[in-house]
Amino acid sequence: MLMPGRQYSAATGYRYGFNGKEKDNEVVQYDYGFRIYDPRLVRFKSVDPLIKSYPWYSPYHFAGNSPIWAIDLDGLEDYVVVKELYKNGATKNVSIQYTVKKDDVKSTINMQFKQLLGKNTDGTDKLGESLTNQKVVRIIRDANKKEKVEYAEDLNKEEKAIINQFARNEIGNPTDDAWKLTVSGEKYTSGTDRDATTQQDKIAQKNFHLIKDLDQTLKNGAVPFYLPNDGTGKLVDGASYKPNSDERRFFSLPGQIKEDGGIKSIKINYTIYLSPDITDAEMVGVNKSLENVKAQILSMYGTSATGVKNVKVNMQTVQTLDFQSKNKSNPNPVKITLSR
Repeated sequence: MLMPGRQYSAATGYRYGFNGKEKDNEVVQYDYGFRIYDPRLVRFKSVDPLIKSYPWYSPYHFAGNSPIWAIDLDGLEDYVVVKELYKNGATKNVSIQYTVKKDDVKSTINMQFKQLLGKNTDGTDKLGESLTNQKVVRIIRDANKKEKVEYAEDLNKEEKAIINQFARNEIGNPTDDAWKLTVSGEKYTSGTDRDATTQQDKIAQKNFHLIKDLDQTLKNGAVPFYLPNDGTGKLVDGASYKPNSDERRFFSLPGQIKEDGGIKSIKINYTIYLSPDITDAEMVGVNKSLENVKAQILSMYGTSATGVKNVKVNMQTVQTLDFQSKNKSNPNPVKITLSR
């Protein structure tokens, strides 16, 4: 299919056509990187490498069955994400490398990594299997440099936020004509040549402070609240008075959990000792106040504030004659247990 407005002669050797893809005139086909398109058959010669992610399409479909307004991408890797946990267990570093077109910084370049097996006799790279058929390669290294590799169809929320806030041009673009990558000891090279004149390598990095102590034990009074017997109980805003160190930790912990990003569950246990002189009728109001406080804590430590879906708060009251001494002598009534 000819592209209107484009002209070439044998002298120029222009060899691109439909969708801007390279045309092989000898066998009449277009090279889409991971699939070959035959314009005579009006179909690809192999199945879509992303077929598992789009079961509702034919494995030979083109451009999501919307050829008028869509094009079919080369597919595969746009982003290389490297997560490293530092030895002290208190921080992690997330680095995201990708490449964009200089004239459209939102248009990423598909790097299409293939295993590098050495060199052919003519000096070109000898390539093996593709690294993945998904968009993101995520390399996770623990504190002992052990490596785990994951693949994803897109960046997660944390990674997108890092790009939005910290993306910058990589200083000193590599001079290689291809991107290089080592995964689990195997070397890979991109199936797409780099072009420093039209492309810009980008990097986005952020250091995260991790929560080292997953069992947080806070002293008595670390959860400041009113607990009247009329059911109007509530947390006391730390801004309205001068909180102690444990109270500050209670109010700041949700933000630390969100920044950590690796916490899977939160359990908060709190026992409050009360006077046995409180009547049953008054305890109805006290327990209603307690439920209000519990709801506020659930909101403060909930998914929107921490990113954690599994959050449980267990607050209970115990009436006992020695309630004053228990409240005074028990230094650790508030226990917050986190798990990864």
